[in-house]
Amino acid sequence: MKIVTSNQSITPFAGINFLLQEIDKSGIRQTIDECLGKRSDDCEYSYSDAIITLWSIFFCGGDCAEDITEHLGKHLKKIPGLKVPGADTILRCQKE
Repeated sequence: MKIVTSNQSITPFAGINFLLQEIDKSGIRQTIDECLGKRSDDCEYSYSDAIITLWSIFFCGGDCAEDITEHLGKHLKKIPGLKVPGADTILRCQKE
């Protein structure tokens, strides 16, 4: 067993890191963006950012997109490589 010391903040949802690593390894992120296409150049977040954030909300015990603003956003934003859009952006991507 190897112990690694980290200076990164610890969040109550750090276990989701393993799931997100597997999502990235599997190519799901690229498949989402290829199938749904690119969003407007004015958009900061891709469809995969919105969908994976929504999944993360559910995996962390949230019930709806608004939980990102109310409860989970500050914790999920600490996860390296995860771009966390707001609830409005997530819902807009769903509508598109």
